[in-house]
Amino acid sequence: DNSGFAQVYVARSADRGVSWAAKRATDGTHHSGYPEISVAGNGTVGVLFIDYDDSGAHAVFRHHFARSFDGGGKWDDVILQSMDVSAIDNAATGFLWGDYEGLASAGNYFFGVFTGQSSNRAVIQLDPIFFKIPATR
Repeated sequence: DNSGFAQVYVARSADRGVSWAAKRATDGTHHSGYPEISVAGNGTVGVLFIDYDDSGAHAVFRHHFARSFDGGGKWDDVILQSMDVSAIDNAATGFLWGDYEGLASAGNYFFGVFTGQSSNRAVIQLDPIFFKIPATR
């Protein structure tokens, strides 16, 4: 799109695929990718994705979770984790652009996992990070 960055869009059909409407789920300020999407029992749409900012000395990667309560019209976005992988021993290249993400829903909850920076470890490393977020405000 005209943002100049890779973006995540969600397309929706209200007429069983005859026509489609797409809305951007990301903010257009960074490269974004590797989306995972799920729809909760109450119709809330959830999207897990990663973006990065490489304008500084080291690239900073952020895992986002965005929810839409109106079928994709507007998105509420929260950053689940922000990390500079240059100090992580098992991130050899210093660049982590999508690795092992997953998202599902059950009832009115979203359950997800992504590869992120460990917490409560003596040596910082990449670990699976699990989360649970309600499909309500």
